Amino acid sequence: MAFSLGGLGKVVGGVAGLLGSNSASGKINDGYNNALSNLTSTYNNSLGNYGSYLNLGNQANSGLSSLLSGDYSGFYNSPDYQSAMQSGTQALDRSAAAKGSLYSGGHSADLTAYGQNLANQYLGNYRNFLGNMSNTGLNAANGVSQLGANYSDDYSNLVLGKASNNAASSMNKYNSIGNIVGGIAGFF
Repeated sequence: MAFSLGGLGKVVGGVAGLLGSNSASGKINDGYNNALSNLTSTYNNSLGNYGSYLNLGNQANSGLSSLLSGDYSGFYNSPDYQSAMQSGTQALDRSAAAKGSLYSGGHSADLTAYGQNLANQYLGNYRNFLGNMSNTGLNAANGVSQLGANYSDDYSNLVLGKASNNAASSMNKYNSIGNIVGGIAGFF
């Protein structure tokens, strides 16, 4: 019986290919798994960073909704309006007291006029402030939406890359096994 060295070479090459394919494929898959883990971690961290801006936008929308439904309590209780009202009222009271007209009808009319003018001025500021904060929330929502789309695309690409690596590895294994079987047949 004659033995062929060419067949032996195919067997050795097939075994080497089989062993090398498993090792390389495993390292590539480890890389894909690390990339998927890092991508998910980055996505979750970024999502958390948007949270306060989304909450701010939701609170502003709630305040705007209250104003539109006729509830001005948020405006009247806002710190800037309260401070301006208190400071202005104290100034009018001091001025009236210095003139001896603190409890007069004129002073009451001055307080009413001051309050109405202040409310008109500050209500516009309050609406603008809420509108700006609502836009901040909207921008954050858009950022989260874009972040989610990018995450989905990147995640899909990594999963497809890993699947492609596994398919190529399987093909290499089958080719190596075919070389081993062919080499054994050729050897004998």
